[in-house]
Amino acid sequence: MTTLMQIHLKSESYHAMRTIILSRGNVMQIFRGFSKNEHFGEKPTKSS
Repeated sequence: MTTLMQIHLKSESYHAMRTIILSRGNVMQIFRGFSKNEHFGEKPTKSS
């Protein structure tokens, strides 16, 4: 029972991490588009 729970949690965290990474990439692309279109990236601030 506990091992099944652990496996489930592991797969859940992996899925969450994957979606976060993917969405983060999309956000970066959008941010780049903004900086190109609106001269928003004159002083790039890095917030990680």
